[in-house]
Amino acid sequence: MIADTLFIPCLFVLCVVIKAVFWSGFVLSQDAPLCKIPGPIWAVFSRIWLSKVLASGDSAEQLLEVNQQYGKTKRPIFRQQSLTVIEGPLARIGPKHLITSDLAVTYRIMSTASRYKRAEWFDALRIDPHVKNIVSETDSTEHNRLRYIMSAGYAGKDNQGMQAAVDDILVAWIRRLRKQWASESGQARDFDIGQQIQFLAVDITTKLCLGESFRCIEEDRDQHAFLDTVKTATPVSLQLSLFPELTRALYHLTKLASIRRLLVPSADDKSGIGTVMRICLTVEAVSSAID
Repeated sequence: MIADTLFIPCLFVLCVVIKAVFWSGFVLSQDAPLCKIPGPIWAVFSRIWLSKVLASGDSAEQLLEVNQQYGKTKRPIFRQQSLTVIEGPLARIGPKHLITSDLAVTYRIMSTASRYKRAEWFDALRIDPHVKNIVSETDSTEHNRLRYIMSAGYAGKDNQGMQAAVDDILVAWIRRLRKQWASESGQARDFDIGQQIQFLAVDITTKLCLGESFRCIEEDRDQHAFLDTVKTATPVSLQLSLFPELTRALYHLTKLASIRRLLVPSADDKSGIGTVMRICLTVEAVSSAID
């Protein structure tokens, strides 16, 4: 009876071990460019190493250490179907993941004329698994088209009051700091500058994009739980980007209305990203009515 109970789990473990040994030998036997890039030994065989690093809370420090340890020399990377060679300090942090500290490499990959294609991990950046956005769009032609459409907004040429709006919020922020957080003689006050800079960034961004700020500085709190939602969702997005299989599973699961209501933000939500979506829809409706 016990043997029958343990048979299936043992068979599963055996299959996993056989597959792991097979793929380890397969990877080691390949004369591919990535095999020449040094990195942590476990990172070569599995994405679990990188997953653990991303979930650690100090991934930036760990990845910087890896880049400094393994990426000391410049190594050529040959692109498939191209004669282009990119060089830079590189370290391998996954079976198909590299990290570099070379800004020239980064600019070359991210430029509008880049021939590098966006991988499917960008799908993890969708707010709604079924709706692409300018950040998650993987088709190069469509992505460049969206960038062109939004370029005027990023340049700020059509927003004549942009500089004045930024100045007003910045002045209000400095006044708030002096009034509430400035230490007095003999009495020091603890000050979370990271949080306050986030409030400043949110208020400036929403003022320029929506016409009204979220008033995080004025209220001295995270309005609509926006920052808290981003903080909670970011680790999840990182893991989904590392395991596109989970992203695809989420895409199919959210076809069910009951699961979609639980996992996907909507304009009916009372806080978080849903609130931002509702405000954006309102601003868009007003703008369309004026036009």
